[in-house]
Amino acid sequence: MKDMTTMNSLASLAILVVEDDYFIADELVRSLARAGAQVVGPVASVGDALALLDATAHLDFAMLDLNLDGESAIPIADRLVARNISFAFVTGYGSGGIPPRFKTIQRLEKPVEMAWVVKVITRDF
Repeated sequence: MKDMTTMNSLASLAILVVEDDYFIADELVRSLARAGAQVVGPVASVGDALALLDATAHLDFAMLDLNLDGESAIPIADRLVARNISFAFVTGYGSGGIPPRFKTIQRLEKPVEMAWVVKVITRDF
């Protein structure tokens, strides 16, 4: 991931990171924090993500890996929609695993450039 962000471009937004690859999660967390985000997580499984969502009162955005160690992250996406939390899918797979009801959700291909992540997040704020 290239870090092309400016300091504080995410101005203390609470952003959930759901990613099962340690190195990608670590880079995403560090890049989001450098951009001023308050990072929640990261978490690497569907169960942990759903539990964290239940325990967290406020989130502004979520970065959601579509495949978490072979398990679909769609239940997390459904919960995010139910809570009216904006999110983006971050995936190394095509759009084939994304149900049609999520056709308007941004899909970022791995490896993702941080400048694009910031652009996707800030368009909602």
